[in-house]
Amino acid sequence: MKARLFGIGLILLLGAAQGCTYGVQTTSGVAYLEKYADLPKNAAALPAKPGSFSEQLKLAARVEPVLKFPARIGLAKLVQGSLVSIPEKEAGYWEDARAGLDDDVGDFVLLSPLGMQLASEAVSADVEKTYYANGAINQIRLAAARQHLDAVLIYEAVDSFESSRNWLSVLDAALVTLAILPSRSIASRSSANAILLDVMQGYHYGSAQAQSKEKRRVSPAVAVDDARKEMAGDVEIEAVRKLSVEVKKMFNRLLVRTAR
Repeated sequence: MKARLFGIGLILLLGAAQGCTYGVQTTSGVAYLEKYADLPKNAAALPAKPGSFSEQLKLAARVEPVLKFPARIGLAKLVQGSLVSIPEKEAGYWEDARAGLDDDVGDFVLLSPLGMQLASEAVSADVEKTYYANGAINQIRLAAARQHLDAVLIYEAVDSFESSRNWLSVLDAALVTLAILPSRSIASRSSANAILLDVMQGYHYGSAQAQSKEKRRVSPAVAVDDARKEMAGDVEIEAVRKLSVEVKKMFNRLLVRTAR
């Protein structure tokens, strides 16, 4: 039997890669779109009729890298598509990552569900909900804007879990053995992803990914759920710890790029 837990899956350019990695982006939307300005009128990308997919592509590309250091960087964690408070141990990893960076990076600021709620309520009287609350990412950006942050690092950890019968399962028919014999072989692993976004534009400055080692153990059939929860916590913490290392590399690369 296989059981898998999935988060919302942040869209990362490096999302298909395995292990630990990171990437950065500082390209200009204006320069990108200029390549298509002189295309023939019958070219597929132009002209862009209002509401057409071509127009949507142009709107998506029309962002510029404006991040300058030192900066105020928000930290936000998603669990099943919702912002949650960052656990103390994970907050410690982000503090370590910040301590390992140059002082020119600026400050890391934790975002909380309460702060997001306050930001939403503060603007709800003046702005229609559909404009600012279209998904968790936009809600986080709204909370970050309320705190005058320049960019926000949004991350999540997605756990995978697998359970299979081992040779002791032949004794499952004897009910008493269900609570005694370790008749289930179980394995768990976690992948953590992060993306750094400009608060006002949504510009994608960088992304990072890390993966925990697979953790295996055996368990009685009746204790599989408890074992899954315990293992999920362990592998998630490991994945976030590794992610913080990749994020530190990402910021070091951004420091070099933005200094040019």
